[in-house]
Amino acid sequence: MPKNNDDWYWLWAAVRVGGRVLVVTNDEMRDHHFLMLSHRSFQRWKERHQVHFCFGDWRDGRRQVLVREPRKYSKRIQRASDDSAWHFPLEGEDRWLCVTKSGAS
Repeated sequence: MPKNNDDWYWLWAAVRVGGRVLVVTNDEMRDHHFLMLSHRSFQRWKERHQVHFCFGDWRDGRRQVLVREPRKYSKRIQRASDDSAWHFPLEGEDRWLCVTKSGAS
């Protein structure tokens, strides 16, 4: 359709299907999250459902496709369910700084 942005169709389809649907795209969708009512929720959805890809080296006449699936957990500041600690992700690493309340185990 002329003057329609096809991104809205696949975004709608992905959200409509729900569950553990994955979207394979390198599009960061910056223009969309500014139009959303709650762009923070959209960013969290994107972190959990977007698969990035790139092309690697040629091997045996074929080009490798490298896929980076979403993390199994959110790399955002998190609070323990019993409110005893906070977990802060360290930039660029798969390590966390864990801070506990005084007197908590």
